Amino acid sequence: MMSSDCEALTAHLIDALRTSVNADGGWGYFPGKTSRLEPTCWAALALLGSTTATTGHELPHAAIARIARWQGADGLLSDTPGAPSNIAFNGLAMVVIHHALESYGRDESPSPSIAEKLLSAVVDTKGTTVWLNNINRQNNRLVGWPWNTGTFSWIEPTSWCLLGLKIATNPQPPAAVAARMEEAERVLVDRCCHLGGWNAGNSNMLGKELPPYVPTTALALLALQDRAGGSEVTRSIGWLTRNWSREVSGLSSSLTIVAMGVYGLQVEALRQLLCNRVSQNGIPENVTTAAMVLYALTGTRHKYGAFRL
Repeated sequence: MMSSDCEALTAHLIDALRTSVNADGGWGYFPGKTSRLEPTCWAALALLGSTTATTGHELPHAAIARIARWQGADGLLSDTPGAPSNIAFNGLAMVVIHHALESYGRDESPSPSIAEKLLSAVVDTKGTTVWLNNINRQNNRLVGWPWNTGTFSWIEPTSWCLLGLKIATNPQPPAAVAARMEEAERVLVDRCCHLGGWNAGNSNMLGKELPPYVPTTALALLALQDRAGGSEVTRSIGWLTRNWSREVSGLSSSLTIVAMGVYGLQVEALRQLLCNRVSQNGIPENVTTAAMVLYALTGTRHKYGAFRL
């Protein structure tokens, strides 16, 4: 159970999100700014996880409708006209849309048609094959997802898209989706750092081992939660439980709480630390961070259901 201080903080976070929503149903990175995909996704998730039947889901429902209007002819979502799609946030949107479908029911949600188009577009999007010198310990034939189309595969977009595909097609993905997910898993396994965990891109470069990062590791572990017996996953869980205090921030701690919670690990110490820091420093001005903190702190209610396979 959360302490009374954390309960009060979650109420303030809910109020902050409710008062910062834009007229179009989305959220900007900061109150009053143009609606963007990432903060809109996290705000919808956080409010779905913290509201009840009595408070209603009107804001998350409007947020999903806002997300639907960002879908282009290619099926990908872009919140800025003329700009390339952020592939990582498209993966995040898959998670949010599926969770909305489960929450509302397909007959009431505006998202079934965009979900199908988005899934197909994400499957078809691939990182480029880059040939690096043999000093790097990495299989460059493996392809995950890039931040933007036509660029190299990175851990964060690969993790988000892999998780989104798994959630959207569980338990029986079509053959093409299953093949795409299998290769993405191999990308993450191949790039796992020597000590466990994941760097943002490679695990090593020019003969040097690169350090893992806490939020990147938490996200990759979420994407590999159905491969919990693998040595890379086991090693990375051990690394994360020993090192989460290296990067304490709203974003890093929230993702870590979600990942550790999904794996059934003890998160109370980190949850209380996050609650105390936010209580002392004030509600984060960044809407994405505020929404992530709200989702993490209310995990005892929703059991991190949006991210579970």
